[in-house]
Amino acid sequence: MGFFEIDITPDTSVTMIGFNRVDNLSKGVLDRLVAQVTVWKNDGLCCLVAIDNIGFNKKESDQLRNLIGMEIGESREKVMLSFSHTHSAVNTAVEMRYYEMLCTKICNAVQKAMKSMENVSIGWGNAVAEIGVNRRSFGKVDRRVGILKVCGESHDDMKLIILRLTAHGNVLKRDNYLISADYFGRVRRLFAEKYHCPVMIIQGSAGNVAPKYYCSTITPIDGKGDLYINSDTALEDIAQEVLRKSEAVVDGIQVSENIDVL
Repeated sequence: MGFFEIDITPDTSVTMIGFNRVDNLSKGVLDRLVAQVTVWKNDGLCCLVAIDNIGFNKKESDQLRNLIGMEIGESREKVMLSFSHTHSAVNTAVEMRYYEMLCTKICNAVQKAMKSMENVSIGWGNAVAEIGVNRRSFGKVDRRVGILKVCGESHDDMKLIILRLTAHGNVLKRDNYLISADYFGRVRRLFAEKYHCPVMIIQGSAGNVAPKYYCSTITPIDGKGDLYINSDTALEDIAQEVLRKSEAVVDGIQVSENIDVL
């Protein structure tokens, strides 16, 4: 596996996406946006990219996957894009210069990830965390935190943690105009401080799951009721919940070079 992370924060005011507002221009940066690239080799090569964005349309996605496919010498079917689904990032359908810059940066990151490839051992586990609420009322919520632990040839040398989290990336609501990775950024930082390795998160747009914690001066539709908690520390609260419920599982995952035994 090879890994590389690159900063994709816009350096000017940009059109944001995620809320139906007359004025969607950003007014600063709360925290940095990143794109993370992992390149994997078993029988062939494949690539997983996690991007701090609400998501691309099919044309944008296919174009980027084609470019990455050329970098790794494979078809775009070997390239998977996953989006944090933050509602506080850039509208790439409008900000075409930003999209072009993003593609260039991610392709550069793929090249660097390819150069960093080394033998790894992996293991998988699931934790359970209370971070989401079904916004359609009385529906089911997938509370699992999927954890892929990646270590070097020494099983004590942790190289990467990949987390699967289901709550939408809109802890910050429509009154926020600051660029942000939303709670994904806080979870990544907290886990990196604990485990001293990069942390990649996927699946932020799953189903009808709204974040249990939110931060806003208004009460949004997906924030009404006793199940939701409005707090100035909401981003940190959700990150702490994920770490607290995942620590024991991460520590207990046994890794192996042989994926057939996992």
